[in-house]
Amino acid sequence: MLFGISHLWLESDDLEAALQFYCDTLGFQVLEQSDDYVDLDAAGVKLRLSRRGSEPAPRIRLQTGQLEQALPLLETGGASLVASRIDLERRQKELEVRVPDGSLVVLWRRLREDELPEPPELPITRAWDAAAVTLAQSLLVRVPEPFRELARSGTVAEAELLGADFESISTQLVARASVRATPRMMRARLQPVLVEHGFDPADFADDFAC
Repeated sequence: MLFGISHLWLESDDLEAALQFYCDTLGFQVLEQSDDYVDLDAAGVKLRLSRRGSEPAPRIRLQTGQLEQALPLLETGGASLVASRIDLERRQKELEVRVPDGSLVVLWRRLREDELPEPPELPITRAWDAAAVTLAQSLLVRVPEPFRELARSGTVAEAELLGADFESISTQLVARASVRATPRMMRARLQPVLVEHGFDPADFADDFAC
């Protein structure tokens, strides 16, 4: 059920000095950094350095895809829930538990897109009509959640490729791109979706066939 340790966690009285030691002396690479912690790549193991607080920091983070089911399992072994948190910025849900020896452990999983209050922004690099952005997000909602991130990047890339000679990306280009970015065996499912959004699938016959 648990996928394994995702972080080792060390507290430091001097985060800047610790960072200099682990990076300059040991050669670890910075993965992510904030005011209160730094995640380092320690030769394939993620090491988190954080400022020492008044409460002991968790020493281990365990990643699981079944967070809600994992807690009862740990409770049968004597663990107790300390806190439950949702971190929207990092798209994570966390449960902090105290294990029988008194140590704190964090269980976490990545939030699904359907759990976010707003869909992630489109990774656009050019000008888009506001209606085109709205259409793209509406079409992406119909994509099964496990494949949505890939569909988002694929649709945006295809739309901007199709619109290379236009000043901005239009709804027509987004509709075409959504067809082209969909695997051919699944494109037929897009036809009723396009109709719902006011398009005639016949106008995209070449895109369905490409």
